[in-house]
Amino acid sequence: MPIFVDPTAKIPYVLKDDREKPEAEQTTFFFRVMRASDHAKFSDALVVGDDDKISNWTRWRLELLRYTLVGWEGADAPVFEADADGYPTEDCLSRLHYEVRFELATAANDANKVSDADAKK
Repeated sequence: MPIFVDPTAKIPYVLKDDREKPEAEQTTFFFRVMRASDHAKFSDALVVGDDDKISNWTRWRLELLRYTLVGWEGADAPVFEADADGYPTEDCLSRLHYEVRFELATAANDANKVSDADAKK
C-alpha cells in the first residue's frame, strides 16, 4: 500500500463508449483522490447508515462523484461548474446521464484505490 498520494493530481478518465472514437470527439473526465476529511464524512455515513447523508446505493454514487469529480473537457462538453468549495454543483452533476454517473462513480472509486504498482510510478 502506498504511503503518500498527491491530492492535487487530476486523474483522467474516458468513458468506455468513447474510447473507440477519435480523440477529438472524446470527453475526458478528471478525478482527484478524495480529501481526508471528505473520506471521513463519506465513510462515516456508510458505516452509520445515516439516512440524511447516504441512504442508498444511488446516493452513494452521487456523493462519491461530488467529492472526487473535478472537471471534464471535450468538444461538446458543457462548462464544468464548481461551488466555492471546489465541488461540482447539483446542476453540473444533473447534466450527466444516469448511466454515465454510474460508470464515473465506479471509476472514481477505483481512482481512490491506489495499488502498490501505481504508487511506484
